[in-house]
Amino acid sequence: MEKTFNALSEATRLELFLIINAFPDLCLCNLEYCFNLSISNLSRHLKELDSVGLIQSYKKGKWKHYRVTDYGLLFISFINTIIDEPTKIKLEQNIHLMEGAKQC
Repeated sequence: MEKTFNALSEATRLELFLIINAFPDLCLCNLEYCFNLSISNLSRHLKELDSVGLIQSYKKGKWKHYRVTDYGLLFISFINTIIDEPTKIKLEQNIHLMEGAKQC
């Protein structure tokens, strides 16, 4: 469990995790649009979340897609009880961006 909390302690990974929860079956190209990070940087963060079992990835066409695992949903419930206001505001902004993102 220590590795899981360590993975979520980095702000970008926490935001990615929460966005993936808000948009199940999310494509890497949509995350790139929302976070303005390179594909390689995003992939590194996603790999960390995947390695601790919070998300899972799968190929759909030429892109990787992501969804929160059952284990990850336990952490979503916990995070929702302790999330601070600045993180909540940033999450809402990212959700608004994702709603306007192109579908691949």
